[in-house]
Amino acid sequence: LDPTKIVDIADWGDNFFVDSTSTSMFSGCTNLQVSALPTSQPVFLPGARLDSMFSYTSFNSALDWNLTGVVSVAFMFSATQLNQPITFSNTELLTDVRGMFSGATNFNQPICRVLQYNQLQPTSEF
Repeated sequence: LDPTKIVDIADWGDNFFVDSTSTSMFSGCTNLQVSALPTSQPVFLPGARLDSMFSYTSFNSALDWNLTGVVSVAFMFSATQLNQPITFSNTELLTDVRGMFSGATNFNQPICRVLQYNQLQPTSEF
């Protein structure tokens, strides 16, 4: 599969599932854009990991996602072009946010309700 040929996510739909094995899902898709509405999202199964989901992509879309079931967003936006607002709710199970925006040098937006610090350890890479 040539990652440069994945160019758009128009809608996540009800059958796009993310679980504990879904890391690096779109990593390296350098032409990727997400035209789906910000509130359109995948179905997150218990223990879902979004690690490096959009890393090393041209991703630059707003997100307003409910992260129920998600345990990790490590390096999720690493080295992306992202500069859009991010809102995550129901983040109670998140335990790993290492390098979430590492190398995303364009990012200069508000982060709304991303973290509820019940189990997170501070990290200088965030």
